[in-house]
Amino acid sequence: MKGAAALALLLACNQAAADPERRLTRAQEATLQGLAGVGAAVVTIPSMMAAGAAIGRSSNDLSAALVPSLLLQIIVPPVAVTLSEWAVGRYAFKNGSRIHPAIWLATGVNLLAIIFGSLGGVWTDDPTSFSLFVVIESLALPAATSALMDATRRPRPNLLSVSF
Repeated sequence: MKGAAALALLLACNQAAADPERRLTRAQEATLQGLAGVGAAVVTIPSMMAAGAAIGRSSNDLSAALVPSLLLQIIVPPVAVTLSEWAVGRYAFKNGSRIHPAIWLATGVNLLAIIFGSLGGVWTDDPTSFSLFVVIESLALPAATSALMDATRRPRPNLLSVSF
């Protein structure tokens, strides 16, 4: 079901980009890029937290349990969100979205969310705090990423102009 929704989003974006008369505004493109990021965040954040909890329970050694699970949570969601938004912007809209500054912002936002979540007592066995954390981070991470991608995107080249 999720794959069908993602395919429908990409097809709609591609159709809107291909039709020059039905060009989307910059805000609409950023919104659709953000929705792609929300989809990636909703999938990766809870799955990486569950994988981290499973890794954490597998060993009594604190460093052997903490380091791999924390690295999964720090790296995978921002990379997935940034790559999904970049792919929609780059291949569906051809709007010159840039991955470089956005991936660092996404990693920073994710790291702050992990720090505040751990200070707030979020853990996978508490469904209320876990679901609230997933919802908040699944909205904040793509919002920050798509805003920076929109602000730093390269302008479309004007192929019809000739300058001497």
